[in-house]
Amino acid sequence: GDRWETFRWENPDFIMKSDEYDAADILERCNNYMPKLEDMITQNLNCNTLPLAISTTELLEMMLPHVEQIRLFAQFRIGLEKAEQWLAEGASKTELERIIREIYTPIPEYNTLIGMWGQMEARTQCDMLETFCEKAGIEMPKDPVFRFYRKQRIYQEFCRYQKGKQEKYLFDRINGFQMGVAFGEKDSLELTEELIADGLLSEDEEGRVYVTDWENYRYHFGP
Repeated sequence: GDRWETFRWENPDFIMKSDEYDAADILERCNNYMPKLEDMITQNLNCNTLPLAISTTELLEMMLPHVEQIRLFAQFRIGLEKAEQWLAEGASKTELERIIREIYTPIPEYNTLIGMWGQMEARTQCDMLETFCEKAGIEMPKDPVFRFYRKQRIYQEFCRYQKGKQEKYLFDRINGFQMGVAFGEKDSLELTEELIADGLLSEDEEGRVYVTDWENYRYHFGP
């Protein structure tokens, strides 16, 4: 994208969800350039024009799994476009469920840099798939490992707020920690309820949520 809004994942103009995302071109470029990147890694190149804290090879090795994530997302977008076409042509729910199962495997995190709410392409993939399934009236496929890591990230955020506080920190189920923006309101609520069922979170008499072992995080060293 060429505007700030296109880089913001919660913005309606986010490029990875938009029609401006040219999945076929991006996939072709990834397929063309990944072998070249791999060749550069094996050649153990030296580059002194820009001082780095790591070697050129290490830098290239960091880039490669990110490019693979981009490639996998481009493949997914092409598959989703096919599913959208099937939906428009009146395909049955059984047919739509089959193609969704074929195109959806959560994009791996590999040894890449990620944000608090997970790998960017994986989160966008899930968001777009959820929107499609709601529109098509079919069941959203739920990968158990992917959901486990989503719950882990929500729990980590709850713990972050609790740390250093002398009283339990209470959250509204949505507005208290991420306002449903990170994973969507529906999924956020479901995952929070699962965390309560798992015993990692608890709720008070007013339905507010807190870390069950909140006292483990409250101690302050120093004055």
